[in-house]
Amino acid sequence: MVSMDKLQDACSTTVIHKLKGYFARHGIPDELSSDNGPKFTSKEFARFVHERQFKHTTSSPHYPQSNGKVENSVKSCKALMKKAIKAKSDIYLALLDFRNTPTEKIHSSPAQTIWPPN
Repeated sequence: MVSMDKLQDACSTTVIHKLKGYFARHGIPDELSSDNGPKFTSKEFARFVHERQFKHTTSSPHYPQSNGKVENSVKSCKALMKKAIKAKSDIYLALLDFRNTPTEKIHSSPAQTIWPPN
Protein backbone atom coordinates (compact mmCIF):
# COMPACT_ATOMS: atom_id res chain seq x y z
CA MET A 1 0.00 0.00 0.00
CA VAL A 2 1.26 3.43 -0.93
CA SER A 3 -0.03 6.48 0.84
CA MET A 4 -0.34 9.57 -1.29
CA ASP A 5 0.79 11.84 1.57
CA LYS A 6 -0.60 15.32 1.04
CA LEU A 7 -1.05 16.11 -2.62
CA GLN A 8 -1.22 19.63 -3.99
CA ASP A 9 -4.27 18.53 -5.98
CA ALA A 10 -5.81 15.25 -7.00
CA CYS A 11 -5.26 15.31 -10.75
CA SER A 12 -3.58 12.45 -12.63
CA THR A 13 -0.43 14.48 -13.30
CA THR A 14 0.15 15.09 -9.59
CA VAL A 15 -0.51 11.45 -8.66
CA ILE A 16 1.81 10.21 -11.43
CA HIS A 17 4.56 12.59 -10.30
CA LYS A 18 4.22 11.33 -6.70
CA LEU A 19 4.23 7.68 -7.80
CA LYS A 20 7.37 8.23 -9.89
CA GLY A 21 9.17 9.29 -6.70
CA TYR A 22 7.95 6.22 -4.81
CA PHE A 23 8.90 3.95 -7.70
CA ALA A 24 12.38 5.51 -7.91
CA ARG A 25 12.97 4.72 -4.22
CA HIS A 26 11.21 1.36 -3.93
CA GLY A 27 11.01 -0.01 -7.45
CA ILE A 28 8.04 -0.45 -9.74
CA PRO A 29 5.46 -2.75 -8.17
CA ASP A 30 4.01 -5.78 -9.91
CA GLU A 31 0.56 -4.49 -9.05
CA LEU A 32 -0.97 -1.24 -7.78
CA SER A 33 -4.43 -1.16 -6.23
CA SER A 34 -6.52 2.00 -6.11
CA ASP A 35 -10.06 3.22 -5.99
CA ASN A 36 -11.95 4.20 -9.13
CA GLY A 37 -11.24 7.91 -8.74
CA PRO A 38 -10.86 9.98 -11.92
CA LYS A 39 -7.13 10.38 -11.34
CA PHE A 40 -6.73 6.58 -11.65
CA THR A 41 -9.12 6.04 -14.56
CA SER A 42 -7.79 8.74 -16.87
CA LYS A 43 -6.08 8.05 -20.20
CA GLU A 44 -2.95 9.69 -18.80
CA PHE A 45 -2.81 7.25 -15.88
CA ALA A 46 -3.48 4.30 -18.20
CA ARG A 47 -0.53 5.42 -20.34
CA PHE A 48 1.67 5.64 -17.21
CA VAL A 49 0.65 2.08 -16.21
CA HIS A 50 1.43 0.82 -19.72
CA GLU A 51 4.83 2.59 -19.83
CA ARG A 52 5.88 1.26 -16.41
CA GLN A 53 4.46 -2.20 -17.12
CA PHE A 54 2.64 -2.93 -13.87
CA LYS A 55 -0.86 -4.22 -13.26
CA HIS A 56 -3.41 -1.66 -12.06
CA THR A 57 -6.35 -3.05 -10.11
CA THR A 58 -9.23 -0.86 -9.00
CA SER A 59 -11.67 -1.61 -6.21
CA SER A 60 -15.27 -2.14 -7.10
CA PRO A 61 -17.59 0.72 -6.16
CA HIS A 62 -20.26 -1.92 -5.54
CA TYR A 63 -18.06 -3.82 -3.06
CA PRO A 64 -17.14 -1.39 -0.25
CA GLN A 65 -15.60 -4.18 1.87
CA SER A 66 -12.59 -4.13 -0.46
CA ASN A 67 -11.60 -0.82 1.09
CA GLY A 68 -11.70 -2.35 4.60
CA LYS A 69 -8.15 -3.71 4.38
CA VAL A 70 -6.84 -0.28 3.50
CA GLU A 71 -8.79 1.35 6.32
CA ASN A 72 -7.44 -1.24 8.79
CA SER A 73 -3.85 -0.62 7.66
CA VAL A 74 -4.25 3.13 8.03
CA LYS A 75 -5.72 2.64 11.52
CA SER A 76 -2.76 0.43 12.55
CA CYS A 77 -0.19 2.90 11.22
CA LYS A 78 -1.87 5.84 12.95
CA ALA A 79 -1.87 3.97 16.27
CA LEU A 80 1.79 3.07 15.82
CA MET A 81 2.71 6.67 15.01
CA LYS A 82 0.79 8.00 18.04
CA LYS A 83 2.66 5.58 20.31
CA ALA A 84 6.00 6.67 18.82
CA ILE A 85 5.15 10.34 19.33
CA LYS A 86 4.03 9.72 22.92
CA ALA A 87 7.27 7.84 23.62
CA LYS A 88 9.25 10.59 21.85
CA SER A 89 10.82 8.04 19.55
CA ASP A 90 11.48 8.17 15.83
CA ILE A 91 8.30 7.51 13.85
CA TYR A 92 10.24 6.19 10.86
CA LEU A 93 12.09 3.64 12.98
CA ALA A 94 8.78 2.53 14.48
CA LEU A 95 7.33 2.02 10.98
CA LEU A 96 10.49 0.20 9.86
CA ASP A 97 10.32 -2.09 12.91
CA PHE A 98 6.66 -2.81 12.16
CA ARG A 99 7.44 -3.71 8.54
CA ASN A 100 10.27 -6.04 9.58
CA THR A 101 8.74 -7.77 12.62
CA PRO A 102 7.16 -11.18 11.91
CA THR A 103 3.54 -11.51 12.94
CA GLU A 104 2.39 -14.30 15.24
CA LYS A 105 -0.17 -15.89 12.90
CA ILE A 106 1.63 -15.54 9.58
CA HIS A 107 5.22 -16.04 10.82
CA SER A 108 6.57 -13.47 8.38
CA SER A 109 6.89 -9.72 8.45
CA PRO A 110 4.70 -7.40 6.37
CA ALA A 111 7.79 -6.69 4.23
CA GLN A 112 8.16 -10.42 3.53
CA THR A 113 4.50 -11.15 2.90
CA ILE A 114 3.55 -11.78 -0.69
CA TRP A 115 -0.07 -11.05 -1.45
CA PRO A 116 -2.01 -12.76 -2.76
CA PRO A 117 -0.40 -16.02 -1.61
CA ASN A 118 0.60 -18.51 -4.30
